Amino acid sequence: RAELQAAEDGLRDWEARVGRAQEQMATVQAAMESTQQELATLNPEYDEAAQSLSAAEADLAAQDADNARAFRELEEEAQGRAAEERAFLDLQRQHDASEVARAAQQQRLEALAEEL
Repeated sequence: RAELQAAEDGLRDWEARVGRAQEQMATVQAAMESTQQELATLNPEYDEAAQSLSAAEADLAAQDADNARAFRELEEEAQGRAAEERAFLDLQRQHDASEVARAAQQQRLEALAEEL
């Protein structure tokens, strides 16, 4: 009888442990299902965020290209203006030189007129 009682006690103890293990497995399985549901919810959000990021990166690349083109245009315009300014200064120097030459010629003419 004592052996039978010990066997029954061992069986009850084993059944209790199996019950606890089953409860733990059910808890783990519920947590896994919950995690899978969260992942299913997060994946579309992640995909949407990734698409938004890709679109933003494409927009930035387009803006960079636009900025580079505008900078080149401004640089070309500045070079053109600098060339125009140099040409204007050259013309102004030529004009000043011709004014000086004209004044000198006028003085010579006046000197010749006085001699005559």
